Amino acid sequence: APVPAVAPLHEYSANPNAHYVRYLARLVAGPMTCPKRLHGWDSVRRHGRRVPVCWGRRLEGFTRAALPPERIYNRLVARPVAAMANGATRAQTITLYKQKTLEQVAEIAAYKKGAPKEAPLPTDATNLRDNVIGHQSFFQGMAVGPDHTIYVAGGGGSDVAAFTVQDGNLKLLRRYPLAWQPFPKAQYPYTYQGHHIGKPRLFYPDSIAVGHRGRHLYVTGMLSNSLARINLQTGKTDYLNVGPYPFAVTFADGGKKLVVSLWGGNAVAVVDPETMRLLGTVRVGPPTGPNNTQAGVHPTALAAVPHSPYVFVALANIDRVAEIDSADLRVKGFI
Repeated sequence: APVPAVAPLHEYSANPNAHYVRYLARLVAGPMTCPKRLHGWDSVRRHGRRVPVCWGRRLEGFTRAALPPERIYNRLVARPVAAMANGATRAQTITLYKQKTLEQVAEIAAYKKGAPKEAPLPTDATNLRDNVIGHQSFFQGMAVGPDHTIYVAGGGGSDVAAFTVQDGNLKLLRRYPLAWQPFPKAQYPYTYQGHHIGKPRLFYPDSIAVGHRGRHLYVTGMLSNSLARINLQTGKTDYLNVGPYPFAVTFADGGKKLVVSLWGGNAVAVVDPETMRLLGTVRVGPPTGPNNTQAGVHPTALAAVPHSPYVFVALANIDRVAEIDSADLRVKGFI
């Protein structure tokens, strides 16, 4: 039996090479099962449509995000696929694989505390885990800039880490710290929900979108009810309250809108990325508030329809998908 998808991919770009197009076409045309020699399902977004993909490499922990090969090209590792894994392991990893063979070519392991004196033992002959970093977390969001820099949401580390590939290894370029932002007491969840006794309150970055000019990152902060805009050159950061538990973020309407799924708000927020102004919210579930006892629909993954204001929103708690219009701020329908 097929294994259910463990996590959505936050981003998959258009225009893969012909080999990859044929690879995806075979998957779409074929039955939705995985051969026993492969280890599970995942999915990619292709022109607004999500298609299943069988992967031939087992990753420790949970596979949370992947990046397409054409975004990470460099002279040392031609067109690799980047995968992030975290979960029930001491280390969280980003691994680069060759596109055609899934042979591992580079990896970095992050430890929440200090990195161990020696790297973890390899799990197979091709495991090149010889690169570690301390006091860092990898959560869900991962994106690539126009200069092939890989940006990773730090979750409990409350930062975004930027990496490049040098001498066959992933190297840390810079960390962009993000600060917790207070939100109104009348806004769900009404009070900070992280472990804060004796610890600082966390922004908790989740999803990342790279601005169309490559100058800014837009990052959701789950525990801050906020969206952050980071100037990649100066590190200056602007914050905007968008609503309860912002989860994923994507561009829509030709880059004129940012759409943010609100996991705890039964809605999506629509933002002007240039002015960082909240244009409005679109409700995709029952009203929220202390007097409402209906279960939330949990808006999570987003898929923007190219060259349009339309965005599909996964409603994780009811197994449905909403389509919203980010220009008119309305729901078009449900699947």
